[in-house]
Amino acid sequence: MYRIYDIKDFNLSETRLYFFRLVGVLTFLFSFNCLSICEEMPALPLISTPQSYTFNEIKHHNGSSIRNVRDLLQDQRGYIWMASDHGLIRYDGHDFKIFKHRPNDDNSIVDNELLSVYMLGDTLLCVGAVHGVSLIDIRNEKIRNIENDTEGK
Repeated sequence: MYRIYDIKDFNLSETRLYFFRLVGVLTFLFSFNCLSICEEMPALPLISTPQSYTFNEIKHHNGSSIRNVRDLLQDQRGYIWMASDHGLIRYDGHDFKIFKHRPNDDNSIVDNELLSVYMLGDTLLCVGAVHGVSLIDIRNEKIRNIENDTEGK
């Protein structure tokens, strides 16, 4: 099945010998050319270069920081709405407007301790609070409150 040749008996003809030499030379030249091309290609850095980011703290007019923001949302007009422990905060890029709960005022939000904001459609902002939900029409800032029913009715 297998035939073992002794190397002494293995003779190559001139054309076969020429072919093997040609293949060897071409392989050497190709590998040398490939190495020179690979050296020209830019290598990716193995260690990532640190990037620096700059953050500026946005503060109220009185200089106090905005803290405990639980949720935020950007509407189609570009306003950023923030639900926080201090009420609903609207930021337009320059100024703040703060919506707070005022007892016995129908046009104030249901609670100051807010949990979430969600946009319903293009103009209705839904604000979730501990004691209920406020629906705000952002075109005219009309507020409708849906308070928690503590009696189960």
